[in-house]
Amino acid sequence: MQNRLLGLTTLLLLSSTMLFGKTLATVNGHQITDDIIPAGYDKLDTTKKKKLLNGLVREELLYSYLLSSDVVKSSEFEPLYAKQKEVAQAQYGKMMGKALSQEQLRNIKGAVALAVYQNKLIKESSVSSSDIKKFYDDNKAKMSHKDSAKIVAISFPKKEDASKAISTIKASSDVPKAFESVAKSSSQRGFVGWITSTDDKSAFFKEVFAMKVDTLSQAPIYTGNKYAVVYLVDKKPAGTVSYDDAKNDIEMILKEQKAIGSIQAKVIDLEKKAKVSY
Repeated sequence: MQNRLLGLTTLLLLSSTMLFGKTLATVNGHQITDDIIPAGYDKLDTTKKKKLLNGLVREELLYSYLLSSDVVKSSEFEPLYAKQKEVAQAQYGKMMGKALSQEQLRNIKGAVALAVYQNKLIKESSVSSSDIKKFYDDNKAKMSHKDSAKIVAISFPKKEDASKAISTIKASSDVPKAFESVAKSSSQRGFVGWITSTDDKSAFFKEVFAMKVDTLSQAPIYTGNKYAVVYLVDKKPAGTVSYDDAKNDIEMILKEQKAIGSIQAKVIDLEKKAKVSY
């Protein structure tokens, strides 16, 4: 759930160009203002504006429902909201030099409530083994994969800067923690995830794949235009993922699909009773 919340700050920061607190729609008495509209809204054509606003109306219906429910009373909600609010305020203050508006804070609170609610639905849902097996059989072609590596990487324009980062990390008794510290303090963009030989230039991937799992690159690895400091988290040779290895992930996918379906049904129900004016 933490990962789902990370995008909230980014979405919020897209709203950095505010107009004048203009009310764009009223949903069951609550005013949706341009405080939560992404920059560039005024440049969209009529169709795109309508689509975006309709999405915000549905979002407000769901947020209003959740913010008046027991979801916000759960033990999960308050610490997650407090953390997200802190992160968002720090980044927004740095960009705009002012505090978040009440509408923006409410939007964050609603998004956190939605994440908690979805997580609750996932935990409470069940999936049969036959449904899991059917999903595996129906998607067997997608279960094949090339050589792949899960990495955490930081790229630097200059080789000497990458070398300094490696020296700093290697000097620590806790390499993963030191890597995280360097990544946070660096102004360079980081990467976390799986890569394959088709995702990156072959020379870079070959060097990464040749590393041992849970190790740091001994020297910067050239990506083609930058120098990467790489920590290899895991790697898998080409092959087909077995049912036993895939079933837990498939179960989660199906549970998430169920949760999303329930949320969509709730929005449709709320729309039927809503009073909306533009």
